[in-house]
Amino acid sequence: MSASMGIYRPSPIKQNRSTSAEMQERYAQLVAIVCDIKPCTVRQTFYQMTVRHGFEKTESGYTRVQEALVKLRRDGQITFSAIADNMRSESRPQTFPSPSDAVAHAAKYYRKDLWCDADVDVQIWLEKDSLAGVVEPITRLYDVGLWPARGYSSITFLQNAAEQIEASDLPAFVYHLGDSDPRGENAAATVEASLQEFAPDADITFERLAVLPWQVEQ
Repeated sequence: MSASMGIYRPSPIKQNRSTSAEMQERYAQLVAIVCDIKPCTVRQTFYQMTVRHGFEKTESGYTRVQEALVKLRRDGQITFSAIADNMRSESRPQTFPSPSDAVAHAAKYYRKDLWCDADVDVQIWLEKDSLAGVVEPITRLYDVGLWPARGYSSITFLQNAAEQIEASDLPAFVYHLGDSDPRGENAAATVEASLQEFAPDADITFERLAVLPWQVEQ
């Protein structure tokens, strides 16, 4: 319909393109972040850009970071292994040429259960999967269960966690890491309430470790 019929057509918003100097500065910032926290996901790197350099926290901003990280990897400024992709992986059973090879592999990668004699169970919960790249190396080192909830956990995910706590028959200490906003607080409260609901007879101590107001102020 034409403008003469009284239809208002707003002018398209022109987005300013970054200059070459601004792009180079952005690349340098991304390289520094990745080198500091690798291995990391694209979204984790994007969050660091918003916090450290005031980068716009929008989907278009995320896309620009994603495209820049592709270029930096192709150019060899950061390694491909520095950026983790936790959402995609090959699904294939592990096989061996012979039983003796399977035994040798099991012996090579055997790890003693560090908690087999413990009188408590410990779990770390994450509001966002993007934190897993930072936290998992620590939880793996100490053989602690890591539960990335990805926001509001599904009821199946919560039920499985509660069943595991109940089956252990040990006091459980559950620590939650999430954003300092109403959604993060509510996600933590939902996890706590659901675990208590699905494992009513279990001894569960729930604590929100981060991000807390005093940490923000500090």
